[in-house]
Amino acid sequence: MNRKKTKFIEGVGYFSLFDQLIESMYNGKKVRANGSPISRGTIANYEVLRKHLQGFADQGNFTLRIYNDLQLTARERKSAAHYHMKLYKAFLKYLYAKGLYDNYVGLLIRNWRSFYNYLNDDLHMYVGSYHKKFHVPKDEIPVVALTKKQLFSLLYDEELQAELISRKLIEVRDLFIVGCTVALRYSDLKRLSKLQLQKKEQHYYLDVRAAKTQIETRMLLPSYCVDIFKKYLKRGDHLLPQISLQYFNRKVKELSELIPENDYLHKVRERKGKTIIRQKDPKTQRKLKLSDHISSHTMRRTAISIMLESGMDEILVRRISGHAPNSKEFYRYVRLAQHRLDAETTRVFSFEDMKG
Repeated sequence: MNRKKTKFIEGVGYFSLFDQLIESMYNGKKVRANGSPISRGTIANYEVLRKHLQGFADQGNFTLRIYNDLQLTARERKSAAHYHMKLYKAFLKYLYAKGLYDNYVGLLIRNWRSFYNYLNDDLHMYVGSYHKKFHVPKDEIPVVALTKKQLFSLLYDEELQAELISRKLIEVRDLFIVGCTVALRYSDLKRLSKLQLQKKEQHYYLDVRAAKTQIETRMLLPSYCVDIFKKYLKRGDHLLPQISLQYFNRKVKELSELIPENDYLHKVRERKGKTIIRQKDPKTQRKLKLSDHISSHTMRRTAISIMLESGMDEILVRRISGHAPNSKEFYRYVRLAQHRLDAETTRVFSFEDMKG
């Protein structure tokens, strides 16, 4: 932007700057606040946002524009503020028309705001702070996690093992079990190598630096995790089978259909702040079960939930999971754990089953 000659750029220039942001993430010029590189998953989210912005612009109802705030008069700044609010509302309407829920819309809006911060902070373009009024919708999706009993069945139930073998789900099971134990993100699980498996006396430890947070952790491994790792070390340097995320998410639902207590469980989402409950699969019209909620994210949620429910101190759980001390996401697990503990306490100390 030439601040001496123009008060705004629009259209192709807008997307050129957005592409510059994405390219700077890929080549490492744009990094996180702590200096760590931005993950491919995060970059992919920005690429999806760019596609949505392009689709929104292609409708022809709104021109995407970036103002040079230093060149604007007071009256023009008022007009620019009005433009940005209309832009925000129009884009929000476009996203909701696609059937998106609040949690995903919120992710897109946060990244959109980050784009304007990039223009201000990294390119020193001084585009104003109008984007700070782009409200981020929030949707607190219920945390779905498996129980220790269900994990035990996946490991030791003989009938279930035979079914896993016949369906060729052993590798998926192994990866899932480890993920439900060590609380790592899927991308970190796939990168685990033999160099991160450390033996000290009779114990094995897993040394990990999370790609997303760069937090280092060392976790004492239970014997079943060690057995799984040793099995795959015979194939190469990786501790776990190299399964694509898309394939894993498809097969882990098939895996979870075999676990005990695969009860009916509807999906709860929010759109424009209104709760939407979906009880049936939109394609098959069958009632939704727990297995319909299971994905790669379930592993981390399960590990954290079981640790908390088993009485592990929150500080230690955060150290293993890599959550920051003030993480709002982490306290969703705390609330889930407390809910389960309350339910179990009520069940254990109820004497209804002893009455005649």
